[in-house]
Amino acid sequence: MIQRIQTIYLVLAFLCVALLLQFPLFSVTAVSEGEYAAEVSADFGAHGLIFTSQVNSAQDSLIQYTVFSSVADNPKTAEFPVYLLYITLALFTAAAILLYKKRKRQLLFARLSLVLHILVVVALYAFYHFGTAAIKKTLPETAELTITFGLEIGFYLMLASIPFLILAIRGIKSDENLVKSLDRLR
Repeated sequence: MIQRIQTIYLVLAFLCVALLLQFPLFSVTAVSEGEYAAEVSADFGAHGLIFTSQVNSAQDSLIQYTVFSSVADNPKTAEFPVYLLYITLALFTAAAILLYKKRKRQLLFARLSLVLHILVVVALYAFYHFGTAAIKKTLPETAELTITFGLEIGFYLMLASIPFLILAIRGIKSDENLVKSLDRLR
């Protein structure tokens, strides 16, 4: 099992997804410009939107509620079970690792994992790209807020797992072709 290169690629993809439980995907910062200047920041990771700045005033609390209420059900905690998505991705990758004796099924799980990874990355990038516009659309026009999104290490870990899965699929296919060619020789 370990002597096959695709197993190493699958383990690397699994590690990238497992590390997503620790690192945030992106951060959001809202800065109020006006007579009451305030700043609220949050990280979006495995447990949803977690506020990283302390609420020091009523203005900070108002900004936190106004800006992030469109993103979170409860802006105070703002916990989404995003970690369930990461665990699902990790389980598909782990299943592909453990099915090393059944190459066709291993290829199926690796491809399914790749498709799910790509869908998640596209969805996260779309949320990152269109998030500012969506948040500003829900705010009142009188609000003078500057909202910035920043990509964090978790997004790059998610992105790094895709080439590992592609290389693993190539390795599984080459093993399958080798076995087929040996069967033709018999």
